[in-house]
Amino acid sequence: YGGRYHTNDKTVEETLVDVIEKACIKEQGRLIIPAFSIGRTQSLVYSLNKIFSSGLLPAVKVFVDSPLATRSTEVFRKYHYLVNQEAQDFYNRQGDEFEFDNLTYVETLKDSRQVSNYFEPCVIISSAGMLDGGRIQDHLFYNIQNYYCTILFIGYFAKGTLGHRLLRGD
Repeated sequence: YGGRYHTNDKTVEETLVDVIEKACIKEQGRLIIPAFSIGRTQSLVYSLNKIFSSGLLPAVKVFVDSPLATRSTEVFRKYHYLVNQEAQDFYNRQGDEFEFDNLTYVETLKDSRQVSNYFEPCVIISSAGMLDGGRIQDHLFYNIQNYYCTILFIGYFAKGTLGHRLLRGD
């Protein structure tokens, strides 16, 4: 990231609220977010929990479609005492920061395919974060030309990856 300028005018949560409101509430579509299974997905789920639990947005179905992310989340839960103080405070006030109403962790490939056929507004968080492999490729394949689908890039794309090629507009 060293060669890129990152703005500080909005928090992660403010940006997510804006994007979810546009993609899922106003347009009644879906938001697909490619994310790394370890670290980035958990951070994103925690941010979504803060958004929905505070009532900033009405409930929207959220799918985490990555078995590795699901297993990694269990490790985060097991070693909860090692997360940052803000997350520990949230846990003490509201409970598990990686669980909230309308959140589903998708395990099987069959269930993943059913998520692709889910026609209500939703957020799909899936791996691989750079779009090279993983279940995200199916979600992109079935949605990239869907006018009611927004794809939000939240991570880094190494040169030569599908994510990097899409970001460049190839």
